[in-house]
Amino acid sequence: MFSSKENKNYGAVFTLHSVRAGRGLENRYNEFIEISEHKVEELIKYLVRLGVRFVSLTELEESLLLSKPGKPLVHMSIDDGYADNFQIAFPIFKKYKVPFSIFITTNFIDTEKPFWFWYYVEAMIKAQQLFSFPKYSIEITQESYKQEAKEALASRINSFLIENIDKDRAYFTEQILAQFDDSLWSTIPSPLSWEQIREMQASGLCSIGVHTCSHARFTALSEVEQKKEVQKSIKVLEEQLAERIKYFSFPYGTYKDIGERKHLPELLREQGIIMAFTTEPEELNSSADKYFVPRLFINEQTTNYSLRARLNGSYQRSISRRIFNSDHGTS
Repeated sequence: MFSSKENKNYGAVFTLHSVRAGRGLENRYNEFIEISEHKVEELIKYLVRLGVRFVSLTELEESLLLSKPGKPLVHMSIDDGYADNFQIAFPIFKKYKVPFSIFITTNFIDTEKPFWFWYYVEAMIKAQQLFSFPKYSIEITQESYKQEAKEALASRINSFLIENIDKDRAYFTEQILAQFDDSLWSTIPSPLSWEQIREMQASGLCSIGVHTCSHARFTALSEVEQKKEVQKSIKVLEEQLAERIKYFSFPYGTYKDIGERKHLPELLREQGIIMAFTTEPEELNSSADKYFVPRLFINEQTTNYSLRARLNGSYQRSISRRIFNSDHGTS
């Protein structure tokens, strides 16, 4: 599988978010960032059968300097800071001795109402709640629910918020929290506590990285604001964990979300970051820029076939060809 002359891929950095208990997932509008514990274990078992080498972030950095890595490399990373990372994912990683990392959004941790707006929108729309953002002439009414499927409506509102929330965060935070029905709080995922993060850190399996303070989309921020987001979140993590923080992942993570990139390696280096991660589906090898290391989503829809395609690079190459053909008007 990994001997093809075309293959220049070293393996993959996989990224997860929320890991849910049990088998399968109920109908959820954020399923792209969700995976069940059964699926996580199933995929790890399959990777073990394939003979991959599970690596820490330190080992990954060292391996990317090699001309050939030997066994395909796999690193498991998690973004944001959901409590289920500790409650559900951590025991699985310990069982199989799999190194992993968690990139922490520091404003979410140990808070009663972490502002992951994507889950607030899901809860409100599932409950068919009425809400609005008058400043932006957006109003969700009963007529909205008659005219548009709930899942499509949730996708539209979340896309709008992703594009606009970092330009007007105080307004959207106030509006959403003021309108959110108290009966829906039980549906919102809980965040990690600092105690849970320290326990994972102490295990020797878990590396802690930074994911900004507020999950800010870099393309919406000035360079000064970007620096503040990184600087403040690193300061909080280092104070809480008594450890130097060296790794970073970009919120949302595509190049569209990151925006202008030329200045970012220097900005991150100045804050002590030695490696940073995107969610771009590119090949992982010695040519990878260590400040824009590709990562690939895995979720409940990931199959053994799609996992193999990501490991050997055929998935990434197919996307590159598609983009190239689109840019050059070929098919």
